Amino acid sequence: MSLKSRKESIGSGGRSDTAMTVKSPKIERLFAWAKNGGLLMNIPRLYPLKQIRLKCLNCTGNQYKQVRFCDTTDCALWYLRFGKMPKTVIRNEGEEAKKLFRPENFQDGGIYAPAEDITLVEP
Repeated sequence: MSLKSRKESIGSGGRSDTAMTVKSPKIERLFAWAKNGGLLMNIPRLYPLKQIRLKCLNCTGNQYKQVRFCDTTDCALWYLRFGKMPKTVIRNEGEEAKKLFRPENFQDGGIYAPAEDITLVEP
């Protein structure tokens, strides 16, 4: 092996040029689709906590106050419904916010318990 070919192979990380340019036809179609404004390019990047916040808003019909006082305490996402970690919410809003993370405050008899169901009476 000549000195020139050794430098070229070291500069390319030991890979030959042919190995770097060969792609499968399936991947070529995917890249072409993405370059032309495919669906993959239009999906915004959201962090998991923000996705949880959007899920909670979707569940409550985009009612921010309903998310704050959500009484579905058996939901796996209940503690993360603000889109932030509970300790961050408590630090930003003060010690009063700790009440928002106690499930017993949202059950019957709690300070944030839902009101009695109103039954509609037909006239």
